[in-house]
Order: sequence, then C-alpha cells, then structure tokens
Amino acid sequence: MYQLISTHTARRSFITIMLNSGVPAKAIMNITGHKSINNFQLYYKPTNDVLSDFMQKVWK
Repeated sequence: MYQLISTHTARRSFITIMLNSGVPAKAIMNITGHKSINNFQLYYKPTNDVLSDFMQKVWK
C-alpha cells in the first residue's frame, strides 16, 4: 500500500488526522518541521462532516 501513497499525501493525512483529533497546530508543526503557519495550513483540508462536528460541539 505504501507504494501507492506519496510522502506528500501521507503528510497531508497525518496533519489532518492530528488536527481533527485536537492536537494543537504548534505541536504538529514541531513534528512535521513546518516553520511557517501559512505553509502548514495548506496541508489541512477539513471535510464538511468535520466542520459540522466542530459546530455541533461548540454550539450544541
């Protein structure tokens, strides 16, 4: 399976999973080696389901 996934795809997936799990962006940036929050944010693409879950948690 690893032969089908690029390192870029794996990095994007890792960042998305970590952020969706509530890990702070700064902690993930430390792991991934990102220095710029702007470049880091390019890797995160939340789904509509994730955005809906966040809204439900905040606004119950």
